[in-house]
Amino acid sequence: MEALGIDAKLILAQMINFFIFFLIFRKFIAKPLARYLKKQEEDESKRALLTQELDTAKARLDEERKAMLREIKAEQKKALGEAKKYADGVKADMLQEAQKQATAVIEAGKQAVEHEKQALQKELTTYVRQTAQIAIDKGLASYLTDDKRKEITNHIIQTIQPPKS
Repeated sequence: MEALGIDAKLILAQMINFFIFFLIFRKFIAKPLARYLKKQEEDESKRALLTQELDTAKARLDEERKAMLREIKAEQKKALGEAKKYADGVKADMLQEAQKQATAVIEAGKQAVEHEKQALQKELTTYVRQTAQIAIDKGLASYLTDDKRKEITNHIIQTIQPPKS
């Protein structure tokens, strides 16, 4: 082999060097590198799992938030409905009270008109009596005697009585 330029001792030394390099590489570089890569893969899978858990938790929280919003809206609608019912009740009470007051005012007005009517009728009756008496005294004074005039006057006064209330 020497004729070919191959030195057996050199090849043996290179093989021993390669073997030593292989053992050192395997022990100090390959195994730690494999452990590091495996750890990185585990960390990556943990990150993926955590990301998935976070996404699931986020989706759950979003659903809970949406449910809470729906519940709040339902409560708002309920509260608005109750407020509207209360307002309608208050409105009805106020209308009823206003109608009572209006009826009382109308009744008081009717009574005042009736009193005024009665007072005017009394006044008119008195005026008619006085006018009749004056007419009889002045107009018939020359034709009738005093007794006859008094009798006619009493008869007219009896006839023209104020209406009974």
